[in-house]
Amino acid sequence: MIWHHLCVRKIMGLPFAVVMESIQLHEYLRAKTAGEVMSTNIVTVQEDAPIDEAIRLMLERAIKRLPVVDSEGKYKGMVSRDSLLRAGFAST
Repeated sequence: MIWHHLCVRKIMGLPFAVVMESIQLHEYLRAKTAGEVMSTNIVTVQEDAPIDEAIRLMLERAIKRLPVVDSEGKYKGMVSRDSLLRAGFAST
């Protein structure tokens, strides 16, 4: 279980109080739904936008992932920092 491993690593590296706060946060979040914690002010980029625009948006908004939508606003995919790096290195 990911949470168990996270707690073990925190116990090894952080004071017990921090671990307890993390566990309390976890318990609080377990009572929530995805809809209650989701972001609703989503920044997107059009699928035909130049990649420079996607990079600019990601830098200006300090986001790691940028949803790509079509002209009707339908989700088509995701641009991530990782995908940008892979594409950049693949072209060299």
